[in-house]
Amino acid sequence: MLIDKTFCSRYKPPKRRLLSINLLSFPLYQNITMDHTITNPLFMLFLSPIRLSIGFFWSILGLLPCSIATASTNPQPNAQLAACSETQLSAATFSQAAKSGSGEFIYYADSLYKLYARRNFIPIWIVDNKPLPQTVAFLDCIAQTHANGLLPDDYHYGAISYWLSLAENTLLPEDTLLNLDLLLSDAYLLIAQHYARGKVNPEKANVSWHLMKKKFNPIAHFERTIRSGTNLCESLETLLPAYHGYKDLQNTLSEFRQMQAWEPISDKRSYNLWVQKGEAEPLVSEVKRRLQLTGDYPKDADTDMIFDKELETAVMNFQRRHGLHYDGIIKQTVLQALSISLKERTDQIKANLERWRWMPESMGSTCIFINIPAFDLEMVQDNQTVYREAIIVGRENYPTPSFSDTITHIVFNPFWYIPRSIVNAELKPTVLFDPEYLVNNEVRVIQGGKTINSRNIDWTKANWDNYTFAQAASAYNPMGVVKFMFPNKHEIYIHDTPNHDLFNNARRSFSHGCVRVNDPVKFAAFLLQNNAGWDSTRIKQVLFSQKETKINLSKTIPIHLLYWTAFIDAETGKLNFREDLYKWDAQLAAVLNKPWYEQ
Repeated sequence: MLIDKTFCSRYKPPKRRLLSINLLSFPLYQNITMDHTITNPLFMLFLSPIRLSIGFFWSILGLLPCSIATASTNPQPNAQLAACSETQLSAATFSQAAKSGSGEFIYYADSLYKLYARRNFIPIWIVDNKPLPQTVAFLDCIAQTHANGLLPDDYHYGAISYWLSLAENTLLPEDTLLNLDLLLSDAYLLIAQHYARGKVNPEKANVSWHLMKKKFNPIAHFERTIRSGTNLCESLETLLPAYHGYKDLQNTLSEFRQMQAWEPISDKRSYNLWVQKGEAEPLVSEVKRRLQLTGDYPKDADTDMIFDKELETAVMNFQRRHGLHYDGIIKQTVLQALSISLKERTDQIKANLERWRWMPESMGSTCIFINIPAFDLEMVQDNQTVYREAIIVGRENYPTPSFSDTITHIVFNPFWYIPRSIVNAELKPTVLFDPEYLVNNEVRVIQGGKTINSRNIDWTKANWDNYTFAQAASAYNPMGVVKFMFPNKHEIYIHDTPNHDLFNNARRSFSHGCVRVNDPVKFAAFLLQNNAGWDSTRIKQVLFSQKETKINLSKTIPIHLLYWTAFIDAETGKLNFREDLYKWDAQLAAVLNKPWYEQ
């Protein structure tokens, strides 16, 4: 637009109010109703919800007077006001307005005002009063958000589609074209933000996720794209995670959306259920049909009531893919996993896609990955798995958080300094019930840096915050004989355990949040390969000494504690699901499935 600078110096923007402009008062709607004499009440019902606050936003830019529009008022656009308006709408105020009304809302109001001001308010998507070809193509980019587990209507899909369809055969009024231009820009920015950093703030979903990407500026990305002439859709695709895990789940989501829904499989035997090869009953036929849907049982195989070898293999495959104890026997755990609905599985996939969008751009070519719901530790060197270990993680009321850090040192024969949370929740009630517990379990009481006799303290009257409690290496020490330290605010680390029988369970959530390893001595020897003189013989000598010994790693190792409940197994190439231990999938999916204006 051409701007009259003298007008700018004379113009004083009026005080703005939060308004929602009814587009039925705009020339476009008047033209539709007058030129085509549409009186169908269903059509008017369709128009009614389209109370686009974008018209109100242009009033912020000065293109429309800031007054309530009714059927009898007809706001006129003014290009001069667009260049001169200095009054901006804060994101917080606009967000509040968005929640109080209906229609399409501009989420990047402040940023877009500044962007268009830098362009002298020249439209980005409209030339010669017609949408550009790439503008029409951009509608497909918005639709593509669905393939990433997002909601196209978060990005004004319905409104933009409506305006573009009208623009195919109708010359739209200038104010309508400007509104469309603004909607398209806002859609681009919001998609860019969600692709680059995810739609949901982990804190809002109440999940303990602390891995975050670097800051991202969608406006700067948009302006670079415009200046370079890069394809708009491709510029958005580059913001998606480059990890294979993300692309795998994109394909999986597409496949699940094409499946037919299934009903839960129930059996009155509950926990006594035990059906194995050689038996025959109606439940077998039902399981066969369900396993055909999951791809574990051949689609052309018999679905009779006989439990044959082919079904045993199929059940075993299903158990492996779901992290269950795999013995080929139909038990309650198998039925529970088979009965998780298609919607729940789809939501689970979408939740994992969102977590991938939260991931940093690079995790390092050499690092340790812990998948909490899979109870699995994996060390990778040059992108190849070189070490794997079964682990125990935090139980439901003590969830192991997701975060990244660096293993810096190993401690042999470690003291266990009991965390204050465990002291208050568990140790204190136990000691008050059994005053000899501290002595019998070799728990030391420390005050002022000195060990004192616990029997000399009246624990019913003592201030427990004045004491530190610790256990030296012993059969009672939950740390076992070694711990692996990556100092962090969560007080989480990897350690041994005296209860190795717990590793016989497929579901291993037993700790207070820390991670326990099954073979810690072997793991320690592997990590100390680069430390001269620290072979297995030296490690055994230190362990036999029973003295606490700290060893700094010559080369620190990044570690990432993650929460993947849906993934493609790298070895088998098969889709795997894991139990949503902490209900983080459900909580995240609930927020993901909400429209953005409700966030």
